[in-house]
Amino acid sequence: MRYEQQIERPLVLEAPLTPAIGGQSGEALPSQVVRVLGDVTFAPGSAALLPPSRARLDRFAEWLSSSYPDGDYRLEIQGHTDAHGSDAGNERLGLGRAEVVRRYLCELLVLPLDRALVVSAGARSPVDDDGTVAGRSRNRRVVVLVLR
Repeated sequence: MRYEQQIERPLVLEAPLTPAIGGQSGEALPSQVVRVLGDVTFAPGSAALLPPSRARLDRFAEWLSSSYPDGDYRLEIQGHTDAHGSDAGNERLGLGRAEVVRRYLCELLVLPLDRALVVSAGARSPVDDDGTVAGRSRNRRVVVLVLR
């Protein structure tokens, strides 16, 4: 069964992202990016994984293991924040969120930490309006790119 059929559709996105941040909206993914995991969200000011995010990461790890049993992939984990707080604080928080996800996935997948790169986008790449509670919630996230 395909991964997209096993879980809710928003989890796996063919998103306008590029590795190492910096992609322009609408820009196509490079061919080496095979899947993007979104919808791993956090409480305000926190890098602690919420139970729904743990469940999403668990399902993602299962899909990744079954889709690439040879382990021939790398991960780029991008931490994002809402716009509240200082730029420096948001950079640290985004990096902390990415690192928590990296360690969680690497433990589940028995993947060496050096095969998963973490980067922080801070508040530079919002996916929604930071002027609303729902928008800020969507902006506090981690995006995982699977690179081959």
